[in-house]
Amino acid sequence: MSKWICSLSDHEMMVCDYLGKLRCKTAKDDDSTDDTGIHKSYSEREKQNIIACMGELAVSKMLNANWSAMHWMKPDVGGYIEVRSVTEDWHNLIARQPDKDSSPMVLVLVENNICMAKGWDFVSNLREKGIYSDGKGLPYWRTTKDHEFRDMNELLKRHLNYQKRLNNFD
Repeated sequence: MSKWICSLSDHEMMVCDYLGKLRCKTAKDDDSTDDTGIHKSYSEREKQNIIACMGELAVSKMLNANWSAMHWMKPDVGGYIEVRSVTEDWHNLIARQPDKDSSPMVLVLVENNICMAKGWDFVSNLREKGIYSDGKGLPYWRTTKDHEFRDMNELLKRHLNYQKRLNNFD
């Protein structure tokens, strides 16, 4: 199995289920619509939050980095990496207004308990090359169908260098 494919254990799935539901319950932005204005039920939003937790936990395992499971409006992994989780292979990577240009953003495909990192890019590249939409006043940028993602090995190297600088290792 590739190091960019991660299988979550039953225990990890339980953690994601619990935290996803807790996120939904305590959400500061309780908007029940998605970026296109389509109404989302509470149970759909719960499922989205659980899937988001699964992708974030998988990336933290892949990079051996900390996961900021319940930090509102903070990077998901390693203190600077954003994760977007999708359940369909054709879904795009989406950056939103508050995302920082310098942040790496990973796209993860989640199927059952298997998570596959499809690649990553900087938010600034998504804004520059992606398709802009303001939907119903919630602006976002999404990748195009032919978007070429950066290799996950490059993100791993960046993360290791970041950790060295953070810990003042030579």
